[in-house]
Amino acid sequence: MYGNGMILQPILENSIAHGLIKKLGMPESDARIILKAYLLGPETVCFSIWDNGTGIDEKRIDDIMLSKYVSGSDSEHIGIRNIQDRIHYEFGENFNISIESVLGEFTEVKIYLPKISKEEIS
Repeated sequence: MYGNGMILQPILENSIAHGLIKKLGMPESDARIILKAYLLGPETVCFSIWDNGTGIDEKRIDDIMLSKYVSGSDSEHIGIRNIQDRIHYEFGENFNISIESVLGEFTEVKIYLPKISKEEIS
């Protein structure tokens, strides 16, 4: 599950399409995405995707996490919710996604997954 890109790709795409798109068109843009992976204790890996884009307000974060389709397409928030559902199905409710954001400053999406050993990777 880790190696197929279907967890990180939609979130990185959202960082560009929704967070950084305005900055990318500006001269001398300081658009950044920072991807980190680190251990949280002996059993959990955290993947952090941080961008310095437009940010997301609290209501919108709630809508995204609850899959409330608030505008336009019925599939507007399905990417993050789909990832969350797959993580819960595969690893249980203790592993999930969180979003922290400040409008006009940054968004950070964290994905919490179980640590796997080299032997478990196929």
